[in-house]
Amino acid sequence: MAERMPEGIPEEEKYIIQGTPAEPTLEPSEHFVPYAPPPGNAPARNDLEIQHDIESALFRDDLVRSFEIQVAVQGGNVTLSGSVGDPMERNEAERLACRVPGVKCVDNQIQTRQ
Repeated sequence: MAERMPEGIPEEEKYIIQGTPAEPTLEPSEHFVPYAPPPGNAPARNDLEIQHDIESALFRDDLVRSFEIQVAVQGGNVTLSGSVGDPMERNEAERLACRVPGVKCVDNQIQTRQ
């Protein structure tokens, strides 16, 4: 005999109630804009261009908007350092840096003050 589900429960929560976890889904934040490299061989970007783009993205972002984050780029490898108010800002800064064209990897050394 199948167990009857209460009315009005969203479909994705029914799996959790039945003991089978629903397939995890990641919803992009309102700030997320996926980066897709241009087709073909795009010209390589120099480190100063990458650094400028990351610093601009950090400044423009409503969540981060911090002058306390330092950006260093060497060969497309980015190091973020400094301090921010909370872990969400730290994660957002890393996400923004990863989206910039030409970035190979991001070493997030930002400290949180909480």
